Amino acid sequence: MKAQLLEDQNLAQVEAGAQSLATAFSAILQEPVLLGRFLRACAILKSLDSQARAAAVRILEQGESISGVDYHTGRVLTSVPAEAVLQAAESNGRLLENLKVLVYLLAPFNKSAYAQFCRKVGATVQLNHDWEQTGAPYVVVSAKGAK
Repeated sequence: MKAQLLEDQNLAQVEAGAQSLATAFSAILQEPVLLGRFLRACAILKSLDSQARAAAVRILEQGESISGVDYHTGRVLTSVPAEAVLQAAESNGRLLENLKVLVYLLAPFNKSAYAQFCRKVGATVQLNHDWEQTGAPYVVVSAKGAK
């Protein structure tokens, strides 16, 4: 009973602090020093995420509950082997045409897959700079602190 009361009080404090948290976070986003500290803290927490999730799975599989955490079985992933794709491509006697359809369905290919394919079939790798795209800018945060 006492533990539940403490948990309810802590939850009430967190919920009451949600608006002050939003205000504090807004300030963090505007101040470079605070933003750096915040991002480093996020990096540390992110590095611990997989361990925490593994522990949660273990606890939930033992039949215990964790407030706010639900257990889900893994997604079913179906991988179709190359042999099945080739068999389908040959099914109507038009292998080359069907493989062309497959290539267009799977395109675009990343550069390393294209280069690997070229090497396997003995073709010359021909890259066109028009195919290059610049990704969105991003930051890398060190969990170890300021450098």
